[in-house]
Amino acid sequence: MKVENGRHSADAHYYMARCIHQEENLEEALSHYNSVIDKVNNNNYENALKYAGNISYFLE
Repeated sequence: MKVENGRHSADAHYYMARCIHQEENLEEALSHYNSVIDKVNNNNYENALKYAGNISYFLE
């Protein structure tokens, strides 16, 4: 699913990642978490780092 760039795109990516993560589609969730991480100044940055790190560790 595509998220448009805009004011709330980091939030949209984060909430998409959380939903996809709960469905255990880890690769797709990681992609959305990385999109949040790429936009440093947002409220979900630290949580996205945590979840992305957990997924990356689990996938290796």
